Amino acid sequence: MDLYYFLFLEKMQKGFRFNFNFTITNVFIVLSFIGFVIYFLKALPYTFFYFRDDILLNFFKFFFFTFVHGSILHFLSNAMFLYYFGNILELLLGKTKYIIFFIFCVIFSGVCILAVSETYNVIGISGFCMAILAYFTLDMKYKNNPQYKSGIVFIGLNIAIGFMPGISLYGHLFGAISGIIFYYLDREILRKKMVGVAE
Repeated sequence: MDLYYFLFLEKMQKGFRFNFNFTITNVFIVLSFIGFVIYFLKALPYTFFYFRDDILLNFFKFFFFTFVHGSILHFLSNAMFLYYFGNILELLLGKTKYIIFFIFCVIFSGVCILAVSETYNVIGISGFCMAILAYFTLDMKYKNNPQYKSGIVFIGLNIAIGFMPGISLYGHLFGAISGIIFYYLDREILRKKMVGVAE
């Protein structure tokens, strides 16, 4: 059994309770809660959710809206996934590569969403959660772990629910694609280039 399955089982045995150790993933969870509060308080004008011609502003929005959540259920579902799986992947990749993974996924998904929608952005860190799920699924397949089939099912279900009102099809779809791309980049390039990089 692989290391991250031991880590996952350990977290499950301890139950869902936050430890407040400093991890990048826990920072993402805190930022997501702040984003939910901002949305709940209606602190942003509706027009701010649209893309503009300003490239730098659009890139800022890619990251800003990653942490904005439209409901407490939206936030909690993503927070739980990140707490269990995000922290495990961060431990395996190391903080440096994990941050690169996050930046790549956000920019890739944001550019793709901008290309297909041209006007509106999406909110939530679900896309990054999908990227994490895709990464784990491919890693399980590479290691001949039959549980990768469950990962494929969950990816398919999460993309399918994107057809429901109020849920981002593009966010889930492009998030999963970004995770797939990064997995192969990691296997073929980053693991060779980043040997010896300090965490």
